[in-house]
Parts: sequence; C-alpha cells; structure tokens
Amino acid sequence: MAIIDKNDRAGLERSKTNLAGENLSGANLDGIDLSSGILVSTNFSGASLKNSKFVGAKLITADFTKADLNQIDF
Repeated sequence: MAIIDKNDRAGLERSKTNLAGENLSGANLDGIDLSSGILVSTNFSGASLKNSKFVGAKLITADFTKADLNQIDF
C-alpha cells in the first residue's frame, strides 16, 4: 500500500488506479473522480463525497459509514 495524503486531491485522482486499503476517513473529496479505481477496503467513513464519481470502481468492503454521498455517480 502506498502512502497517500488524503488532502492531496490531485494525487488521489492520479492514483485512482489503486487506492485499496487506504484511509480517507473524514477527507473532503467533493467532486473527485475515482471512476474505474481499485478501492477495495478503502475507508471513506465520515468523508464528504458530494458530486463524486465512482463509475466502474471496485468497491468491495469499502467503508462509507456516515460519509456524505449526495449526488454520487456509481
């Protein structure tokens, strides 16, 4: 697992091919495009994900507990 800065929005989008197991809890990721990403076991708990895209992403066991999922595109 790579070290990912959850506040580095551009880095997250560039790394979207594999963010498996990363802890992105509480991050403000509004509008981020993680389509086709490998997000298996990624922790998005409490994150703000409004207007984000996850089309075709692998989300097996990803944690979205208490995340803001308004207008998400899966």
